[in-house]
Amino acid sequence: MELSFGKLRMGWATATLTCLDGPGFGAPGRILVAVTGLERNTGARLEELGKGRITLRDRWGKAPVLCEGVPLEATLPYPASRVRLFALDEKGRKKEEIPVAAAGAGKALLRLGPSHRTLWYLAVLSK
Repeated sequence: MELSFGKLRMGWATATLTCLDGPGFGAPGRILVAVTGLERNTGARLEELGKGRITLRDRWGKAPVLCEGVPLEATLPYPASRVRLFALDEKGRKKEEIPVAAAGAGKALLRLGPSHRTLWYLAVLSK
């Protein structure tokens, strides 16, 4: 498994890949992918207090929560021809299939990013 993040607003992001079934990333099964970067409430405002300290005071903002779309390339040790990738909606339903590219012999390249307008993806590895 290899992960490569693109340009990020704060220079960091998180990616969580969870095998929902199957023995691991190189075997048939489903993998839930959650990718997050900068998140905040609409209208939230940070205040610098000096010496590396910050506060929101009473300016927490309100809905909706704004989330950075994170560009990520993930390489799986599995043939691309046997991998399907889906962007999921906020309820976990498939909303769009995303093409999977080959990344060398027996490897699949998953390209995730802001254009899919989601934080959640599902990779399905078939036999």
